[in-house]
Amino acid sequence: MVECDVYRCKSGEPVVIHDPTVDRTTDGHGLVHDLTLKEMKQLNIDGSETIPTLQEVLDICRGKIQVNIEIKETVDAEAALTVVKRNNAYSWTMISSNYTKPLQQAHRLDPHLKTALIFYSTKTDARDVMFAMVCLAALPLSLRIMMNHAKKAGALWINVMRQLVNDFTVSVLKKHGYNIGVWTVNTPEEIKKMKSLGVDAIISNFPDRL
Repeated sequence: MVECDVYRCKSGEPVVIHDPTVDRTTDGHGLVHDLTLKEMKQLNIDGSETIPTLQEVLDICRGKIQVNIEIKETVDAEAALTVVKRNNAYSWTMISSNYTKPLQQAHRLDPHLKTALIFYSTKTDARDVMFAMVCLAALPLSLRIMMNHAKKAGALWINVMRQLVNDFTVSVLKKHGYNIGVWTVNTPEEIKKMKSLGVDAIISNFPDRL
């Protein structure tokens, strides 16, 4: 699969961009929510590319590879799900999010649409490490909270930060019927470890290393 992050721009279209602003990845400035699609298409990435819409990404991937659509903010879910429905893309897309509401919406749209609860992105690497340390200190409780959120969302996948993935985590989640994705796994050593633990998916910035 390819994973992409989605925000809704000011004119309503879901666009594929990692950050809530265009500042880091383009030659422009401002919040995605404050820019129309026309304004966003005038921005450049590395001088040669423009910000794609979710529709453009699905057009490229259709028939070639599945797409994991991460909903970054709950307000953006409806726009993204409308595109999935319009393309009848239920069988080859997954909806993932930190939040339960977008996953509930996806489940209502089609119970067969794959959904994944992300547990839990704090938005920065340093905070991720601190969060992981707290969770590991009370791992059985952390896993119960994780599974309660997934159950509420109707998600059969739980995408977990790599720091929380060990034999115990995998055995508990598998015992309760969940598929396990782990993020973000980049080094060859981490990749080998996660494969040996028997996770169902590895999320990486370097798919060639897999």
